[in-house]
Amino acid sequence: MKSEIYFGSDMGAGQSVSQQAWEEFLSEVVVPRFPAGLTLLEGLGRGLRSSGPLTRTRILIVIHPSAGDAQARLSEIEADYRKRFGSAGVFHIDQPVRIQQQQ
Repeated sequence: MKSEIYFGSDMGAGQSVSQQAWEEFLSEVVVPRFPAGLTLLEGLGRGLRSSGPLTRTRILIVIHPSAGDAQARLSEIEADYRKRFGSAGVFHIDQPVRIQQQQ
């Protein structure tokens, strides 16, 4: 499976998730749950129910077996983000993938 979590940074009222707060979240929450096999991207985006300028969006990509506890770990990451950053948007998508390794 390929799981992606999109983390919005706009908390409303002119506040956003700072780079320092994001790095603390990564080191305290994300990396302990996925010490290897993850990719982080940064971009600009806007939620489906949002208007106005694009805001910073951070994307966590994890490739993992469909069986096991990866989904539970991803759910814990989302829940912690919501707890820490309240109204900053977060959503999660999953896609089946096939991995081909070149030798």
